[in-house]
Amino acid sequence: MKRSGTKLSPEDRKSLEEILRHVTTSRDDVRDAMEFAVERAECAGDVVDVIASSLIEPDASLGTVIARLYVVSDILHNASAPVRGVQAYRTEFSRILPRVFASLERLASDARVSKSTRDAFTKNVTDVLHCWSDWCVFADTVVDDLRATFTAAP
Repeated sequence: MKRSGTKLSPEDRKSLEEILRHVTTSRDDVRDAMEFAVERAECAGDVVDVIASSLIEPDASLGTVIARLYVVSDILHNASAPVRGVQAYRTEFSRILPRVFASLERLASDARVSKSTRDAFTKNVTDVLHCWSDWCVFADTVVDDLRATFTAAP
């Protein structure tokens, strides 16, 4: 699917990749990543592509993936802010989230990860989906489809 918007500068792309590489679930880290994205709303398509790539990165720890998902959630929560172009994030994320949630499902099904770690990961992902439903970020059918993708039986 073709996306619109301008491209991130090479420096901004490297900065975003670095932010995502080191993001934790701390409120400050998540907020800083969200602010970086909102300040570059004119590049929403590129920002979303970088974030999506980080979410499906095969070597990322489950904790890092959750932190990155929290960044997505924070961006979506702020997509109605009075900032020019920030609304594009909802459209851009809706484009890539089915692929991301299929990847999250594979992570949650990984037999090499302890059951308690998988359970915590699953709870965090489903909590994010619940928030998106409560916030009306996407239509209920979209959230339901993402939930179904994530909870697909192996």
